[in-house]
Amino acid sequence: FPDSSYQPSFDVLVRYPPLSAVFYVLTLFFFGYKLYFLRLVQVLLFSLAVFYLYRLIKLLTNREAPAWFGALLFAFVPAVFHYAHIAFLDAGQTFFETAAAFYFVKYFKSKNVFYAAPFVLVVVAGVLFKEFVILLIPLSLAYLALMHVFEKKSCSWETITAFFKVHKTFILFSLLAVFAVLPYFITTNVLGAYDIYGKIVDLGLVFGPYSHLMIEGFWVEFPHILTLLFFLGLLYVLLTNRADYRFLGFWFLFFFLFHASHMYGPELDVHRYSLHYTAPVIIIIALVSFRFVDARRWAKGLPWALLVFVTGTTLYAAYNSIDESGPSNEVNSI
Repeated sequence: FPDSSYQPSFDVLVRYPPLSAVFYVLTLFFFGYKLYFLRLVQVLLFSLAVFYLYRLIKLLTNREAPAWFGALLFAFVPAVFHYAHIAFLDAGQTFFETAAAFYFVKYFKSKNVFYAAPFVLVVVAGVLFKEFVILLIPLSLAYLALMHVFEKKSCSWETITAFFKVHKTFILFSLLAVFAVLPYFITTNVLGAYDIYGKIVDLGLVFGPYSHLMIEGFWVEFPHILTLLFFLGLLYVLLTNRADYRFLGFWFLFFFLFHASHMYGPELDVHRYSLHYTAPVIIIIALVSFRFVDARRWAKGLPWALLVFVTGTTLYAAYNSIDESGPSNEVNSI
């Protein structure tokens, strides 16, 4: 991990995608090259991610307690807390992903096309903040198609045409989102610069002879007790009859595979990419924790004890890692 004094160079900041570059240019213009204000962009966006994660859990459970538990746990998971307070874009990307997932679940549960519009707007803005947000489009369409096939128990031509009829507006909005950002992808040659074939090969290596990298990478991001709760929760959401719960597993798998494709090679694992699937991990933990608590009155305080433990250890570790010597002379000279 970068240490607490990490500060990107000006060249790094302005090469970011348009929306994030604008945020940082405005920050530099009004406040100068100050570490605190460079971090503030990500902190504010991450705070919005926590807010939308709270709304998403409440939407799924219609309860306040698991929503508060999940949102606060999300804010203080060690890796998330670390990367939310430095100038990488991944914490901000988490906001766009979580907000888009919230509007997708609203659409999925209600089939109200009204929610397709904010979903698309969030995705388009997210792509202009960091390009990986475009993955929400194939993720959502694939899940809609998969659930439609499971519901109809058929993959016939009639089932396929029925899918397009039921979700035609959402599909249309998704295509419009792709066309809206296509000029950016073409003019910046983002896809050409990204070695897609190489990442697929690396993914095969991570799931093959270098599988230890995947296991070690996951342990690095989450304390062992949270990892255990997550895998129990993953079984719970996959075996439940609720399709909106199963979406969380699909969301996790989609972005975990993306992270796994970066675990082998010169990067030696881009740890911050775990932020892309930490939201569904924490939501799943919140769901299974309160499912357990609801069945056992004596256990009602356990989730909150876990929250206090995670928050306390994270803040203690953060306090001990503070660099009291201040910024380096090189930073002060900029």
